[in-house]
Amino acid sequence: MPLPLFTIGANMASDSQICSVALNMLGQLPISSLSQNAPRAEKCNAIYETIRDIELASHNWKFATVYVELVIVDETPAFDFDYSFQLPQDFLKLVRTDSNSIKYRIVGDKLYTDDDEMYIEYIARITNPGDFSSPFTELLIARLAKDLAWGVTNNKALSIDLAENYKDVRRKATGIDSQAGTPRKLYRNAMNEARS
Repeated sequence: MPLPLFTIGANMASDSQICSVALNMLGQLPISSLSQNAPRAEKCNAIYETIRDIELASHNWKFATVYVELVIVDETPAFDFDYSFQLPQDFLKLVRTDSNSIKYRIVGDKLYTDDDEMYIEYIARITNPGDFSSPFTELLIARLAKDLAWGVTNNKALSIDLAENYKDVRRKATGIDSQAGTPRKLYRNAMNEARS
């Protein structure tokens, strides 16, 4: 049965609650934690963080968008650039830069460029479910249910239904998020004013 869209609050208290809603869609009992000694909890634990990060990086979610000035790393870049910058620890995906040069390269946790200062807009790894938007929470639940379906139930028809449900939830969730505001222009002077 398809999940009703956006009826679940954005402030779910825990990862286990999100997984429990997904398991409920499979006709399974809820779990108290991802480390619970139960096969269904183990299956959730095996994929939860990976699926969360994949879905975060798959769209420019407004709730996960961060603006920051990067810090120069004290090292000589190994590539054909003048400067190396440290990316934030929670960095998942670059959305855009405010730079005089459009030439840059990301390697590992560094951004290389010829500019001596770098401001970026990026998608952050958000780990607290209370910080998720309602559309993202429901998308994550739909994705978990889809990915867990066959391994938990061995029910081919249910797996197919949940795969279709995921596509529908994804289309609606990203559409709603995209309407949550116009793209922000990224200007250095505006960022400097905001910090002062």
